[in-house]
Amino acid sequence: MDTHKQQIAIAVACGWHKHDCGDILCWKLGTELMGITCSVYDLPDYLNDLDAMHEAEKVLTEAQRKSYAANLYKVVFQVGQYEPETFVDIRFAFILSQATAIQRAEAFLRTLGIWEENLDVISTVKFLKRWAKIKDKK
Repeated sequence: MDTHKQQIAIAVACGWHKHDCGDILCWKLGTELMGITCSVYDLPDYLNDLDAMHEAEKVLTEAQRKSYAANLYKVVFQVGQYEPETFVDIRFAFILSQATAIQRAEAFLRTLGIWEENLDVISTVKFLKRWAKIKDKK
């Protein structure tokens, strides 16, 4: 999943949506009366900013947090699945607490079920069209 798609997917999961002004680069967080409007280029930098990822993690439900912890384990340790008996070891908990923003972003997107392995241009276009349809349904 390329970085642009990751950035947009996390922003959407956190409540950002395309603004109704018609500019495809214009995004909004909040309601019509109150909210923040910005360019797509000014969205929070989830892939490089731990504070932004910390805010993103707050939108996860209790059930998603368990899945997120397992996904973070898999991303940090580069394994297929996590081993619960190892996961509780305090050393591993500390290592997970040191996960980078990009590792947290991947685990977050895997938790929400929207991580994509392929990086080709066609899939990026399809991805952006899918998010446009989701926005139009709201």
